[in-house]
Amino acid sequence: MSTTGIVRRIDDLGRVVIPKEIRKTLRIKDGEALEIEVKNDNIVLKRYSSLSDIQNFLTIFIEEVNKILGKNILIFDTDKIIGSSGNFQKDYVNCNMSDFMYHLINSRKVNYQETNANLEIIKDKHISCNYLLSSIIPNGDVVGGILIFDEKEEIGEKDELFLTLIIESLTKYIEE
Repeated sequence: MSTTGIVRRIDDLGRVVIPKEIRKTLRIKDGEALEIEVKNDNIVLKRYSSLSDIQNFLTIFIEEVNKILGKNILIFDTDKIIGSSGNFQKDYVNCNMSDFMYHLINSRKVNYQETNANLEIIKDKHISCNYLLSSIIPNGDVVGGILIFDEKEEIGEKDELFLTLIIESLTKYIEE
């Protein structure tokens, strides 16, 4: 564990302020949920991901969708890739997403690239592909995103329908 040299006191309500520099570096936004763990004699704060609770299910689900579409699929939480199917299954799971992907997911819109784009999924690793990306936004908060992509095939209407199915299903599941 590295130290920053910053010391904070606990106030009378038991609160500690996380310095702005650290929040910025780790992309922690105001109002974001953090999980608190105790490891040995350390208090560990980490991002809470509503998607990590269903990570195993998501992996099985997108593997089945991959069999139908024949496209690569990645599922992101707010900072890393938590599920993958297709050719890149082993390369990306548990890797932090690139800043580019972070900004696309947080744009809160469907991003569609029909011609081969130079897509940076994880830092310094680019792929020339066609893709479709959408944010997962239950209760008004971005909790992740789904990326469907292919290096050769175009993204079609069937891909869009499956993306919509995945997004709507996950959103309803998380909201309940």
